[in-house]
Amino acid sequence: MLPRLANPYSSRTDFAQLARDVPAFAAFLQDGHAGWSTIDFQDDAAIRALTAALLERDFHLRIELPSDRLCPTIPSRLEYVLFVLRLALITSDRSSPASFVGLDMRVLSRHIPSGPTH
Repeated sequence: MLPRLANPYSSRTDFAQLARDVPAFAAFLQDGHAGWSTIDFQDDAAIRALTAALLERDFHLRIELPSDRLCPTIPSRLEYVLFVLRLALITSDRSSPASFVGLDMRVLSRHIPSGPTH
């Protein structure tokens, strides 16, 4: 069994609080059900603003997310990183504290043709 490492996004994100913490995000808030604020999840700009706000508030990273690029969702990406970390923890040599130093996560890309290449 893998040790459980808590994902801070496993419970509902308070978008109103996020907008107070990162004022640029406030422009994307909408009234939701039961008094909760929400965003339009069909709006690419709102998703980018949410991602940027979470990265700024929770990781102290300020980034620009170009509209012509994919926008990662922070909660699912963090869950993936936590899963890999759990695997590393259960497979490392715990008798030596220096046996696990960190994760080297490299991004590898492969060109996948999506149309004519004339």
